[in-house]
Amino acid sequence: MDVDIVVKKKGSVFEAVAYDNSGLKIDSLVAFSAANARRLLKIKLGMEVKKPKKKKVKRQPTTLLDSRSVMSGLQGVTSSKPWKKTK
Repeated sequence: MDVDIVVKKKGSVFEAVAYDNSGLKIDSLVAFSAANARRLLKIKLGMEVKKPKKKKVKRQPTTLLDSRSVMSGLQGVTSSKPWKKTK
């Protein structure tokens, strides 16, 4: 099935209309931008499959010092030398 999508500006919104080969109107919708109107009409007609968003995998810290905080950066500095005693 070949579908022709036409986007026209009407006032402050864009109307996307889908026509088939014979010129009959299949469906239409309105959106705030031309690209959004075309994309949403394709999704509504089932022409374009919406891809799920990738979720970022959060790594759980194994210990408190491994939590990438400021104190973990100072771990080797304070433990490598003993403090000087004052008289």
